[in-house]
Amino acid sequence: MKPVSSVDFTPQDPWTIPLFIGGAVFTVEGIAMILPIENRTRHPRDYTGPFGMVALATSTNVLLNLATGFYGYLAFGNSVSGNILVSLPSMWVYRLVSIMYATMVFLTFNLQLYQPAESIYAWLRRRVPSDFVEHHGNVATRTALVVLTFLFAALVPRVDLMMSLIGAFCAAFLVFVLPIVSELLLLHGEPGGVTWPIWVKDVFILMFGVTAFLTGTYTSVKDIGLALGKSAE
Repeated sequence: MKPVSSVDFTPQDPWTIPLFIGGAVFTVEGIAMILPIENRTRHPRDYTGPFGMVALATSTNVLLNLATGFYGYLAFGNSVSGNILVSLPSMWVYRLVSIMYATMVFLTFNLQLYQPAESIYAWLRRRVPSDFVEHHGNVATRTALVVLTFLFAALVPRVDLMMSLIGAFCAAFLVFVLPIVSELLLLHGEPGGVTWPIWVKDVFILMFGVTAFLTGTYTSVKDIGLALGKSAE
């Protein structure tokens, strides 16, 4: 591993910054699970707050991603792959890391798809009323989502660029834009609802979210097109 002083952390291309923002936002896309899981918890008061489950899980997620990116770049420099596991040497200890990572994905993947699976299953029950959908539709929906996602990941040549695209196009709106618009609509008309500090905070976050959405989506689509062109040659 290289010493920190010998590594240049200056971006070689400023347009890689929107890709980073999209990828970073993608890592916290599980924020869509907060309300559905909170509604199912036994003690909802332990779920929120400065030391609640959400704060602890999000902080742990951010720290793990920072550590992986920082030490991965120290170890491999600019040659690091979008998937850090691809850059690891072929030694048994690194194979063990890959197995642990695959196990983690196996145990948490269905949880990430909980809300989409529930929404699709509810739609199927309304549109296709039958005994099969009633008894097997939930399992079939979850299985189809998992298989389609894995096929998508296997067929896309640059999964890191696709993650940045999803993070910029979907998660940026979900994380930055939608909560701000919802807060302004809920507080509008209430006495003392929208104060100047709230306006300043919401406008700043909204501008950041829209900028991340536009620049991240443009850069991701452009780089995906270049990657597909190279793979076709």
